Amino acid sequence: MRFPKEIFDFLDSVLQKIQGVEGFSAMTIAELSILGSFLIFLALFIKRVWPVLMSSLDAHIEKVKTQISSAERLREESAVALTRANQISSNIQNEVEDYKRRSEERIAQLEEENRQYIQALKEKAVKSLNAQLNAELSKQKELLLGRLADIIVERLSEKVQGQVSEVNFSKEDLKKLI
Repeated sequence: MRFPKEIFDFLDSVLQKIQGVEGFSAMTIAELSILGSFLIFLALFIKRVWPVLMSSLDAHIEKVKTQISSAERLREESAVALTRANQISSNIQNEVEDYKRRSEERIAQLEEENRQYIQALKEKAVKSLNAQLNAELSKQKELLLGRLADIIVERLSEKVQGQVSEVNFSKEDLKKLI
């Protein structure tokens, strides 16, 4: 980078004026030249580097603003998603509770049906057993009556043999008597 000729001319004229003034030493001139150099550096910095630095900072600021807005948008979207997830969770929990309630009702209904079915089976079994028992009792009664009639006929026959006339009793006649 080259300095414009006007700057060198200006600095040269300032140095000649300072050297012409009484009371300035070489040290003061050196200090003033350092000050001048710093001012030139500062002017060049402000003219050339400052716009680049500011545009870079502006670009960084825009980038940060974009990231902030993006983060806010994502936060809002996540809040909406969380609300939806909570609604879905609540709906699922309600459905589970409803299913549990309906299952418990169905279980109670099935238990009642089973209890009634078992009771009907018990009653049927009791009736069947009673019928079998009555049939068996009737058979045993018939057998017992038949045997009893045989015994009575046999005993009467033994007693009547000693008598002149014979007595004929049939089993049916004895059953009628009993």
